[in-house]
Amino acid sequence: MHALVWRTVAAVLLAGGMSLAALAQAGTNTPPEAIALSAEGNRLTLSRLALLDATRTAAFNPRDPSLVARVDFYGAVRFTPLGGTQEGVYSFAPYFEGYLVQSPDDNKYFVRTLAWSPDGEKLAFIVAQPAHNDVAQGVWFWQPLRELATDPSYQLLCHCPPACELVSNPQGLQWRAVSLAWAADSVRVLVGLELPAEGRRAYTVRAAQRDPDNAIANTGLDVVLRYERAHWANDGSRLIVSGALSGGSGYGTVSTDGSALNWVSAETLGLAWVEEAYQAQDGAIYLLASREGRGQPLQLFNADGRALTPLLGTRPPNQSLWRADGRAVLLRDGASALVAFVDGTVYDVSAWLGIHPNVAWATSVPRGAQLLAVPDALPQPSPTPALARQPQLGELWRVQGEAVALYAEPNAAGSLIVAVIGAGQELIITSEAQRDDAGTLWWRVQTIEASGWLSSLDGLELVEDE
Repeated sequence: MHALVWRTVAAVLLAGGMSLAALAQAGTNTPPEAIALSAEGNRLTLSRLALLDATRTAAFNPRDPSLVARVDFYGAVRFTPLGGTQEGVYSFAPYFEGYLVQSPDDNKYFVRTLAWSPDGEKLAFIVAQPAHNDVAQGVWFWQPLRELATDPSYQLLCHCPPACELVSNPQGLQWRAVSLAWAADSVRVLVGLELPAEGRRAYTVRAAQRDPDNAIANTGLDVVLRYERAHWANDGSRLIVSGALSGGSGYGTVSTDGSALNWVSAETLGLAWVEEAYQAQDGAIYLLASREGRGQPLQLFNADGRALTPLLGTRPPNQSLWRADGRAVLLRDGASALVAFVDGTVYDVSAWLGIHPNVAWATSVPRGAQLLAVPDALPQPSPTPALARQPQLGELWRVQGEAVALYAEPNAAGSLIVAVIGAGQELIITSEAQRDDAGTLWWRVQTIEASGWLSSLDGLELVEDE
């Protein structure tokens, strides 16, 4: 493993540019700090880590959150790799020896976003500068090995334009990358795309492999997954997708090659719109959704459509950032910021975050960070009373509250919903409780019209003999 070739900012990118003092006076929203969100259970902590200079966006290393990868004012990447002790300016491809710029607009390799791999070893980033036509624009990744002449960095996807004529493109598409998400194996990257001719979002998957022949980047888009939102499923072979589809809304799972779509419509869950779905490490799927429709305030729901939080704000957020374990999500809308946990705990962190651009989840409070706040949670509505006892085989129960979903198998993460049972309907317990791999209890039940598996009896009441 080799460290980066460290270079000072003045020598590489600030030649003839603004000084840090001038940047501060100019009031640019590039503060020399990053704010870390971390939590023990549902107890949220905000901390502030000082950085060397103006920063546009930052990410904390998942193995050591004191190591930060960031994009500076001029659009250059700076980071400290695992095992390193000093931050350096990224100087590998697409950059080259002696590369200098006078301003951010002059940087044809301006980096827009970046992401650490889950093992903390690799770094993916998107190069995008519309004012310059350069085939190096697109998705890149850095890895620490220096064994091949082409090491340590490789392009994974070219933008089209400007590289439309250089890549295979049988569908005649145009695209540009806008987001990155690593799979748990730290090998594959889920790339969020904009398809300008279609005016929509889409996704594709790229393997972050050392590719001396540049074959991966030259592939173009071999698979285009046209979904509004997508995240990795835990098994790494599927994606959790959500949003609008075929005139409706919902969520589901799909293979990374686009096959085997398993879709659950919002309507079957008593919802009008599913904005986003995310699978937690324990296998549970959580939804950011609305009962009122698209463009309305969102709530957190479980996969059955049961509300876990009250309304989160007065309008839908323009940014959502899930914690890696899927147990919490940061929602931002302008200067408003809320953190919602799947157990229903909600924090209003607007006073500390505002429009700060450098906010990210960290696995723990970074070393050297200053404690910013340990906020109090917002008051929670009264929870649904817990069952006084477990249901027994042959008992008759009635749905009292929100509708509940029946699954084909005792596993919400990979099973079809076979029916939704509304308020007032009755069901019979037809099996003893079973516990899935995540520890969730399931009961097989029978109604007049359907049979299936139920994972929660919240909101149900035992029908006493009359």
